[in-house]
Amino acid sequence: MARVYTSSVINASATRVWARVRDFNGLSNWHPAIAESRIENGDPADKVGCIRNFSLRNGDRLREQGAEVVGNSPTELTAYVAAEIPKWAALARQAGVKPE
Repeated sequence: MARVYTSSVINASATRVWARVRDFNGLSNWHPAIAESRIENGDPADKVGCIRNFSLRNGDRLREQGAEVVGNSPTELTAYVAAEIPKWAALARQAGVKPE
């Protein structure tokens, strides 16, 4: 089975990166493809389950549901994501999801 892997080097400390990434509604502040972002129903951005509704600069719109922030460090988050990948990969295979 083919696997896709991407990696980037960010010229900033982990603390600075996490300060940006942890802001669920702050994507438009740092991601160049995001035109605007808002949290639906006036919910706070740190509310578990809130819905982020954002538009891309190409005109597409996306909605995402926030989840609980797990861990207090990049190491803890990495461990959490590593444990989640097999679960979601199995679900995707079962549903017949194919990469584009």
